[in-house]
Amino acid sequence: MIQITLSPQAKDFIDKLIHSTVIFKSPCVRIKLFNGCGTCGNREIKLGISLDEFDEENDEMFIIDDIPFIVENALLFTMGKSFNISLDSRGFPLVLAEEKPSEINPFFSLKPR
Repeated sequence: MIQITLSPQAKDFIDKLIHSTVIFKSPCVRIKLFNGCGTCGNREIKLGISLDEFDEENDEMFIIDDIPFIVENALLFTMGKSFNISLDSRGFPLVLAEEKPSEINPFFSLKPR
C-alpha cells in the first residue's frame, strides 16, 4: 500500500488544481519524475505532480484525502511507496520520496549521465 502525506497547503493547492481543469473528464494527480534544467547548467531530476488520466496497464491508483493519485508502476519500483507532498517557498508542490532509491533498487540513480 502506498503512503502519501499531504500538508494542508498542498491539499488546498491540489483541490483547486483538480477543480479548475477542463481538459480531463476524470483528472488524477500523477506523481512523476521531471527532468529539469537548473541554473548554471545544473540538470536535476525531481519528483513532481501533474494532472493526468489513469492508465490501467501501467499505473496504480490511490485515493488519499478524497484525491485520486496515480503513480506509474516503474516509479513505485524505483522510488518506493511513501511520498510527502508540501509546498515550497514559492508556493509550488514539492514531492519527496521517503525512501532512498538505492534502498529500493540499487541500480537506479537520479544523477543524469
